[in-house]
Amino acid sequence: MPFVALSVVVTLISGAWLTADSARFATEQHAYQALDAVLTDLHGLHDAQLDIESAYRGTLMTGSGKALEELRAGVQRWQAALAQTRASLTRSPGGERDIEVLDKRMIRHFLALETQLQSFRGGGGLADIDAEMSRANPGSPYRVLEAKILAQRAGLVASIATIGERIRYLSIGLLLSTIVATLAISACLISACRRVKAMQETLSREVVHDALTGLANRRYLHAWLQAQISFASRMGDSFHVLYLDLDGFERINDEYGRMTGDQILIAAAQRLKTTTRGGDFVARQEEDEFVIVFSCEPDSREIGRYAARLIRSLGKSLVDGVPGGILSASIGVASYPADGATADDLVAAARLAMLQAKRAGKACYAYRRETNPRNEANVWEVSRF
Repeated sequence: MPFVALSVVVTLISGAWLTADSARFATEQHAYQALDAVLTDLHGLHDAQLDIESAYRGTLMTGSGKALEELRAGVQRWQAALAQTRASLTRSPGGERDIEVLDKRMIRHFLALETQLQSFRGGGGLADIDAEMSRANPGSPYRVLEAKILAQRAGLVASIATIGERIRYLSIGLLLSTIVATLAISACLISACRRVKAMQETLSREVVHDALTGLANRRYLHAWLQAQISFASRMGDSFHVLYLDLDGFERINDEYGRMTGDQILIAAAQRLKTTTRGGDFVARQEEDEFVIVFSCEPDSREIGRYAARLIRSLGKSLVDGVPGGILSASIGVASYPADGATADDLVAAARLAMLQAKRAGKACYAYRRETNPRNEANVWEVSRF
């Protein structure tokens, strides 16, 4: 009897502790999901800014009149994304001041871009077009806010892991005591253990992988690129970053449906993994955009053969019922250290080169020529197969 009474007391105390930890686990899990939503909206806001700056850079290709229209339309999209991000922040308080700073700074930046474009229409030079971009460094407010949110989320991940371990140990003790006390409590604890384990596995995978394709996600890409840059800087090495966009993917979604579109993305990811070499790194950047880190010297001729192989491979049929030839690929190439010294700079440079490939007719790759007869900046070399 004393042993049974002791088991009941242990069960009750452990059960109360487990209940409190489970409630805290659920609360922190909800907070983690809210932070993830804020990050998603913040990335959408940053992407809207990149679209604006692409329109601004489009002055070099399309003329300032068209660029002004695209820039103003992009600012409207950015303001809508800002409203969405501000709404998300209400679920994770603490970033209101940062979002206000971001809002004021970016409005000044956009007005300066429009003023420069108006000046260009009035006879200004291309050097004036680039001056505002070089001066403003508009990406820093995003990084400040993103760093704070990532730090909060890292704290939640650590807390969730600690609570999970404590729940695991409590479950073992409760399981032993409830053999004598009650089978019902045992069943409840087994279920709690399974939920904790599943959440821990989900957390560990979501940190580095894209849910649909299984490729590295862009958070993992950013961390990996930073490590690659650090290593290359110490060793005096260089490498390439390829930004790949699937041309024709919107047509597949429209004609065959989004389920088929998802199958295409999964198949394209598998084909990229089988086409790339063992030392290359493949990540999904956006819906139909991928980033590949190609580890070779800048003077290697292999980069052209590699890009051609990717374009030919993606032009073939990827899933049953969707014939080949609908999809193609536009690829932009950036080199470290010539095109950037940070992960953000390299990805942005490769994306800009990809846009040049799309403007050149798609199914090709483009890169910035380092030297040219007139010694002009941003002269693009496009190769077609």
